[in-house]
Amino acid sequence: MMETEQAAEQPQQQQKQQQQLLHNASVPSSSSSSSSSSSSLVEIQVFVPPSRSIGGIRYTPDSPAWHCCFSKNGEWLAACFGAPNPCIRLWRRERRRSQQQQHPPAPATSSTAAVAPSDADGVRTPSKTPRWVFHSALEFHERTIRCVEFCPLSSSPTLAAASFDATVTIWEYEKGSDAWECTTQLEGHENEVKCVAWNATGSLLATCGRDKTVWIWETFLDGSIGGSGDNAFECLAVLDGHEADVKAVRFAPSHGAWGDGDELLLSASYDETVRVWAEDDGDWYCALSLGDLHGDTIWSLAVAPGGGRVVTASADGGLAILRCYTGAEKAGNGNNDDDGNDPPHGPRGALACVGLLADAHPGAAVYSIDCAPVGAGHGRMVSGGSDGRLAIYREVLRGGASATAPGRPLFALDASVDASAGDVNCARWHPPDGSVLASAGDDGTVRLWRYEP
Repeated sequence: MMETEQAAEQPQQQQKQQQQLLHNASVPSSSSSSSSSSSSLVEIQVFVPPSRSIGGIRYTPDSPAWHCCFSKNGEWLAACFGAPNPCIRLWRRERRRSQQQQHPPAPATSSTAAVAPSDADGVRTPSKTPRWVFHSALEFHERTIRCVEFCPLSSSPTLAAASFDATVTIWEYEKGSDAWECTTQLEGHENEVKCVAWNATGSLLATCGRDKTVWIWETFLDGSIGGSGDNAFECLAVLDGHEADVKAVRFAPSHGAWGDGDELLLSASYDETVRVWAEDDGDWYCALSLGDLHGDTIWSLAVAPGGGRVVTASADGGLAILRCYTGAEKAGNGNNDDDGNDPPHGPRGALACVGLLADAHPGAAVYSIDCAPVGAGHGRMVSGGSDGRLAIYREVLRGGASATAPGRPLFALDASVDASAGDVNCARWHPPDGSVLASAGDDGTVRLWRYEP
């Protein structure tokens, strides 16, 4: 996952040994060795980079697939790519045959979108499996597109894209023309933008980047709280505090832990910390900074359904499991666990580390983590890393309760598969039921997987 356009991505320190990390963290190690699961990941589709022609010679651009995501309703799949062919590619879940015959898809057109590639994606799809069909390729940014995220609003599909050109673009789907159009370009970051994230209502957008800052934008999209027809964006806050690149941002429910807002914003950085940002009377501030979770860059964050758990992924090969304490728990027991003990790690606050999978990807960096929707089963999450593998972990339950002390989860490896000829840069669950996943890799492929628990 080497970001070649940025020399600062080179590690500045050697990875700590796992035993040393466990000792420093003072948390129980979650084991994957006890798994006897028969779960599996089955590849159902592979989207290969389209070939191009120069002087009659066909070639395939060596553009890594950096990120992928599904729309909230599961109808759309988007992926973004790096140089030398930075673009966004979109696929749409195939409709039933009768619907396709009545409403054949129109060719993709947009004043800012490139036409579809010259040849079709490579596809392998077992029968009776839902299928995604290529829709369009969007070209606007001239540098790597690092992250894409769909707005959760259902009124009209909207996509945000973060680029190394220091801007974020907003793309909207027009049903009448069956085309995506770039409607807004957000400026403000000094250099590469690394991640974008929407809040649960689509009323806020967070961005972060190499300039060590986190920006919060208020959105006025049609259908959002306070939305209007002009679909404008306004910067609410520029948050400083990280000492290095900010790699990832995620919104989470506040549970009344800090401030008076309904949501918190989490950010992860090259400085090996996670920061919690809260809102109080319209002002955003840093409520908590968590260090010593990992021994290297924190690349990714994930929030479990309901917001009770946060998982971080690091270049040290590990995953840290954080518990989010409600305001009542914080006030009632000083943020102790269910046994009345002090949190095993981290400062006393409303978010504490309660477990560590130090060897989630042994000897490799973990670049992506995503928590499964409820339909996939309790406590499941998927990770991807520099070893080219996808790994699904599940929480071990016995008699309807966690196999370990309450609040201290134990995880087992549920399924693992080679998913890329290079790094796996991103892994995402299909949101409605969790039976399908997508991965994006350095080899330029976007792959769809069927999860069979």
